[in-house]
Amino acid sequence: TANVGTQDVQTCVRFNAWDIHEIATNGKRRVFYWTWDTSAPPQFYSPALAARDFKQRIGDYTQTIFLPDSTQAATGTVDGDVVIWDLSLIVDGLSRPDERRAVKIICLCPEVSLNVVMVHTPFVVVGTADGAVRFYDYQFRVQAWFEDLSAGAVKSISFELDADREQDDFSGIAQGQTSHSEDDFKCADFLVSTGQALIVLGQSKLFYELNAEERRGRLILQGLDSPAHGLCCHPALPLVAVCGYSGFLHMWNYHLRSLHLVKLFEKLMPQVLAFSPDGNLLAVGFANGHVKLLRSSDLSELTSSRDSRDPVTHLCFSYDSLYLAVAHADRCVCLYHFARRHNDKHYAMEWLFSGKHRSHWWAIVGLCFSGPESDKLRLFSVGEDRRLVEYNVLQSTEFTGLQIQAATIIEQEARPTGCLWYPFGGRGDNQKVLTYNDEYKFKIWNVTN
Repeated sequence: TANVGTQDVQTCVRFNAWDIHEIATNGKRRVFYWTWDTSAPPQFYSPALAARDFKQRIGDYTQTIFLPDSTQAATGTVDGDVVIWDLSLIVDGLSRPDERRAVKIICLCPEVSLNVVMVHTPFVVVGTADGAVRFYDYQFRVQAWFEDLSAGAVKSISFELDADREQDDFSGIAQGQTSHSEDDFKCADFLVSTGQALIVLGQSKLFYELNAEERRGRLILQGLDSPAHGLCCHPALPLVAVCGYSGFLHMWNYHLRSLHLVKLFEKLMPQVLAFSPDGNLLAVGFANGHVKLLRSSDLSELTSSRDSRDPVTHLCFSYDSLYLAVAHADRCVCLYHFARRHNDKHYAMEWLFSGKHRSHWWAIVGLCFSGPESDKLRLFSVGEDRRLVEYNVLQSTEFTGLQIQAATIIEQEARPTGCLWYPFGGRGDNQKVLTYNDEYKFKIWNVTN
């Protein structure tokens, strides 16, 4: 071990494949070259580099590599530059002749971070923040480029172990082409992982494709690039919907363990999901108060509304899928109804706003409709203010607002944490709502008394 003596956290470690006793590491601002031996502690040096040396700004370092069959090394930066380090006989008083120093800076991708810099013989491979993978020779002259992957910022690149490619792999690149010159670009198949949690397979033959769609590679894996905030299961099919703050909405088939549908929301953060009981609709609530209704079959948008600027916290459909209740962080409940405007048969069926009410003093923690066993459609909410509120659904309109039927204090000291309709024994005078609290207790309330 050796103490670097700097606060620059080292984020990249590379061995010199042509001299295993040499290692390069770098942080954001410094590059260290190490030599080690089993009989002595590691020795290192760090060449200095300032903006005045090359009269340009030096961006933070990303990764460092050793260039084959030479004394040179290269470091990528977040500004799209490559710093070349080499031995120099020029005496500047800051370095020794047997130590590398910065000899030049090459601009590869202006203002685009070089996230990945690696050597794959006979190329230097660079993956950038704009989602491109480019191949250079050892003098950083571009040889091939894959700029249509469209999968997000490149985070890592991994090549197939066997680099031998058969000529047949390149058949069909061009109509009538039967042979290839020695100058044709060839490399092993490679996997690219990106900042959008995608893994894409790339092949050298894609470089010769004329259609941009054919140059995108093949998607191998699609993961989640941010924590999951919303989760909901389809009522009839083996499908589960997942959403997160990065804007993704995934629908997975949990029997086949495969991704079924994908939708991305630009500049929106989905956080709550709910399927309609008939399975035809998927409601999505967003952190800015938006509510969108999607077809569950293809995730196409049916309608969108925004009746609050605060995040959506709860979504709930009625048992007949004709009503949708929405709770927001501002302690308001909104109601929507699928009907004809003004009850006029000349209008098409659509989702209409039926009222809004700030019915709680503290945050809403539960929202539910009654089931089909109820004598009428009921809507309930429960809040941290210990109140259970029932709404008059049928009498609520956009003109009268969401009408409150009754409000009951249900706790003395404990805080409610949720509620749901209790479907058992729910006929006649025994229509019940189950609530639960932070003392791990359940309570059943008869809502007809």
